Amino acid sequence: MKIAEHSKLYITKGLSIFIGTIIETSKHNHNAIQITLSAYNDFTVEFDEISISTKSIIINSNCNHKLIGRKGKQIVISIENASNHSRAFHALLGENPYREINIDPKLIQTIESDAKENKNLSIVLEKIISHLNIEFNKVNKIDERIKKILNIIENVEEKKISVKKLAAQVALSESRIQHLFKIQIGMSIKKYLLWKRLVDGIHMITSGKDFTEAAYEAGFADSAHMSRTFKQMFGINLFDLFHNSRSVQAIVCKS
Repeated sequence: MKIAEHSKLYITKGLSIFIGTIIETSKHNHNAIQITLSAYNDFTVEFDEISISTKSIIINSNCNHKLIGRKGKQIVISIENASNHSRAFHALLGENPYREINIDPKLIQTIESDAKENKNLSIVLEKIISHLNIEFNKVNKIDERIKKILNIIENVEEKKISVKKLAAQVALSESRIQHLFKIQIGMSIKKYLLWKRLVDGIHMITSGKDFTEAAYEAGFADSAHMSRTFKQMFGINLFDLFHNSRSVQAIVCKS
């Protein structure tokens, strides 16, 4: 992946916002819903079957894609599948891999300033949801048993826990909890745990830990394992992203 210098990555629980120029990524897919915006310049998204040039697009989770930004600035918003906000965008997308949207350039500028001012990043999503007239109160909520599973995973060290233990916590069979989890969250429990370990590792790197220390503490075999996982999910080389501080300034937000 190639990124222009002086980009910024804002990270909070379940959400990240990248602001900068992504020259090109490799083909990848990830658990997150992705919203990519540009106020003035078109960017290109290559899917398996089609290539789209646009200024605003929502990309469904687990959808193979490659982003080519070239010139100009992009805002890339990644929303974890377990959040209610992501379910609002899932309702808009349905089974479609992507949807082009019309976003006022003034709103895009507001989104950028909100992030830079370190405001609650969820406000950014609420502004987009309102702009797109998504009836958020009508979006299907997450099953309470899955909420409990997500809470357990959030609080377990290294995000390593067996499906058997999780199933016992909600009085369901292993097969039933795996089926329900995949329907609700869009991925297997095993892959979600890997996703959460990756998110934990990124948080550790942005808080000042070196790659090796962050990888071990997040539950990876080593930093190379964490970097490979990151590349598979984001199409980005983790070392390239964070090793050169001129490329990306990572900022962990409180909310």
